[in-house]
Amino acid sequence: MLEFRLLGTLEAAQGGSALGGRKQRTLLAYMLLHRNEAIPRDRLIDVLWPEDPPATAAHALDVYVSRLRKSLGANGLFETRGGSIRLNVPDEAVDAAGFEQLVAAARRAEGAAARLGALEQALALWRGPALADLRDEPSLRPERERLEEERLAAQEERFEAMLALGRHDEAIGGLQALASEHPLRERPRRLLMLALYRAGRQNEALEVYRSFRRLLSDELGLEPSDDLRELEGAVLRHDERLAAPSPAESATTPGEAASAPLATPARHSRMTHTRWRAAAIVAAVVAVAGAIVLALALSGSSARPTLAVPDFSAAAIDPTTGRIVNVVPLHQSPDAALAVGNTLWVANLTNRTLTRLDDRTGAVRDTIGLPCHPRALAYGGRRLWIASTDRACSLMAVNPRSGEVKLKMPLHQPGLGVFSAQGWGAKGVAFANKSVWVTVGVSGLIRLSPAGRVQHTFVVGPDASAVAADNGGVWIAVLGPEQLVEIDPSTDSRAARIPVGTMQDIPCTLAVSGQTVWAPAAGEGTSTSSGVWRVDRIRQRVSAVAHFGGNPCGVSLGHGNVWVVNPSSYEVDEISPQTDRLLRRISLDSSPDAIAAAPRYVWVFTD
Repeated sequence: MLEFRLLGTLEAAQGGSALGGRKQRTLLAYMLLHRNEAIPRDRLIDVLWPEDPPATAAHALDVYVSRLRKSLGANGLFETRGGSIRLNVPDEAVDAAGFEQLVAAARRAEGAAARLGALEQALALWRGPALADLRDEPSLRPERERLEEERLAAQEERFEAMLALGRHDEAIGGLQALASEHPLRERPRRLLMLALYRAGRQNEALEVYRSFRRLLSDELGLEPSDDLRELEGAVLRHDERLAAPSPAESATTPGEAASAPLATPARHSRMTHTRWRAAAIVAAVVAVAGAIVLALALSGSSARPTLAVPDFSAAAIDPTTGRIVNVVPLHQSPDAALAVGNTLWVANLTNRTLTRLDDRTGAVRDTIGLPCHPRALAYGGRRLWIASTDRACSLMAVNPRSGEVKLKMPLHQPGLGVFSAQGWGAKGVAFANKSVWVTVGVSGLIRLSPAGRVQHTFVVGPDASAVAADNGGVWIAVLGPEQLVEIDPSTDSRAARIPVGTMQDIPCTLAVSGQTVWAPAAGEGTSTSSGVWRVDRIRQRVSAVAHFGGNPCGVSLGHGNVWVVNPSSYEVDEISPQTDRLLRRISLDSSPDAIAAAPRYVWVFTD
């Protein structure tokens, strides 16, 4: 089977296939990163010539695709349909997907030894920086940076597992190198302080803190986080909680000991499709740690929180254990939430504010006043976009650095008179294809430039509500006929109408990932058939429904799974995108209203 490698220089691993010149390699890399997705030709031209495409760009694109077909020699690899091109490649054939699957398995593992084994399997797939031979291509930069960030997080988690196993002496050298390579990143410093302290090197541990504090102050004018300051105090006090685990605590259980041979970078160059799959399967088996846990996971086990979650709170869920590990009082009613990197933005409807939280610490950084009531959030073009049902400023744009409102404008549904009260205001907002997409009035959708210029208007159907988008398409929840409507952004035309269950109005949300759209909805006639409807956007039909009952509403994707708030059941439901089955019910003390999966935690917000 033809295999592709992105974690290093771009390679196709069947007979050393020649991949051509830089433009041709960039095209292949981009399509691998967006595999199994119908990509508009115009977008591929922008990828190859981001500044000034030549008059022959369309013909050159056809030539590159033809050459790749011939070079790779796999039937059906490239599929041309209408104005789009699709690369048909299974995830098992791409090393980046194998890496992500192994990291996800590590995060679900029950013990430190199991986590360490899966993380080392994952990190061994890397041969150098992601797409090292194409690092200067601007169109590949976002995905390349995402992969590098995931690699860095996996490296940090590997050292955490080593410390949990009492292997602090081994970890020190690697942590010093990691801290030196990423001087402003706090997590390696924290782990290095702990490793040094456990190795009996208290003074060096304190010097790590002092040097990091000076660097933060000099470079950014900031102080270390509360967590790091608390660790410094614990080191000074010789807090017994910092002691290394006892041999009994760090001993490897028989289940954790079962792991496949590690894939070294040298061996990786010869690793076959079968070995990648075997590594992922072994890691998954280790992760469930026994048949009992596996049975519970497949039947939808219930995880009780370790902390109470009152009304008007933000609660951090550890995605590995499903436990509530932090609760932050908000003192106001959250209506929507969005994760942008390590920052969580929370829209507070009643007092017209935005709250900014830190995913790593749960600290409330600040609260920003808004001119109108926020109902939905999106991010793109270096702006936070806010939809409001208020007439005066249906759409707002906020600078996420300064908190300044940079744009506010009224929006009115096309086709309705300006004196129609139902025609004003926005319900949902998304950003994709360098455009802002806003559901307006009763049945309208408006496409705008980041400067606020209207580019196109649509009438999509009665009770248009939530909207989700990526560069391949825009999806709108139309509540009247209970449908998802797809808009093709390359032609500004309606591409599909797909019936689903009974969806709800804002603040409920949709999610798009790869070739899948996720829509929380109730089934026909009974609440027991409620769940998340999975729509295959390529085949334009419902491919599965993950049933779990209740009243599902907001949905967020992260940590390898689908997370859904279920307000009437007072719970968060975790779904496997591989099996479409309920993995876990996480019970809460209050009704959840919004959810956002951030890099460290999954955050749920209660009303």
